[in-house]
Amino acid sequence: MEANFVVIGGGIAGVSCAETLSILDSKCSVILISESALIKTAVNILAVTKTLTSFEVKEDAFENLCSKFPNIRIIHDILLKVNSEVHTIETKSHLIIKYDYLCICTGAFPKLIPQATIYPEIIGIRDTDSVEILIEKLSKTRKIAIVGNGGIATELIYQIKNMEIHWIIKDKHISSTFVDPGAAEFFESALSRDKKDDNVHVSKRMRYSEYSMPKSGAALGPDWYRNLCITGIKTGGKEVVVHYETEVQCVNKNIDMECLEIMLTSGKKINCDAIISATGVKANLGFTHNLELTEEGFIKVDEFMKTSLKDVYAAGDVCSADWEPAKHWFQMKLWTQARQMGCYAAKCMLGV
Repeated sequence: MEANFVVIGGGIAGVSCAETLSILDSKCSVILISESALIKTAVNILAVTKTLTSFEVKEDAFENLCSKFPNIRIIHDILLKVNSEVHTIETKSHLIIKYDYLCICTGAFPKLIPQATIYPEIIGIRDTDSVEILIEKLSKTRKIAIVGNGGIATELIYQIKNMEIHWIIKDKHISSTFVDPGAAEFFESALSRDKKDDNVHVSKRMRYSEYSMPKSGAALGPDWYRNLCITGIKTGGKEVVVHYETEVQCVNKNIDMECLEIMLTSGKKINCDAIISATGVKANLGFTHNLELTEEGFIKVDEFMKTSLKDVYAAGDVCSADWEPAKHWFQMKLWTQARQMGCYAAKCMLGV
């Protein structure tokens, strides 16, 4: 089996890449390999301005994509090995596929604290499945600990009601990924205020939505939390305690109190009903390769989305931008940039 272009991954980046290849060159052959029978695709795309685009994200059966783009073939399989020297890949079902160009869009998975393998009360949040588990567990919870200082941790703090929250961060100020210390100090005063139940929202950017909250392993979008009700059983509203410049040293089960006991590197001890691990993601690279990676384990790509291997590209959460960023830009592991990267990688592979 062979194709001009082989794209690995059925998420936003992979599907956007395959679609763009088909749109720009309807005669080329494209194979899209997806672990899931359902794929994530951007629909109702509207160019609002030269640089601003509005779209919705829909989970769809891959047959619908194939009917829309006849030169795309989708294979439900898992990548096992990349043989860049001979331009082939091997899959779990023993397929060997020859390619002219390969684009890896396998995404990422939650980077959980080590104790997560021992205690089911430690929850990772990354995809739509884990959100449903989170809501169910927190509905019976009075006190939780949230580990992490990125976007998902910050959004959870904002959304959760009726709960005592211990926010464990290794930085000197909250939301360090997105705001400076001055802005963080301004927001701290609002931490313990319960979110108002009103329909008035001030929005400074386009919002992104799904048609529904389906069961899948697909990554969360930037507005994943907006329609969710995450409520605990504590009376008296929400209470947030921030533990700065510290990390989880160990976690033990307190049998007498029927809760988890967290020991922090600062020496403090916290008892809680559950722990949410929101410490970022790891690249989904469960296949044999000789790609050059960053220190964090993501695929390095240059300004043309090229990897260290000839004719091998990468896009989305699995890769890391190895170029000098613009003044007001930084990489985020969300739908918006995944779609942009997927489309741009397709253009780079086609040379347009």
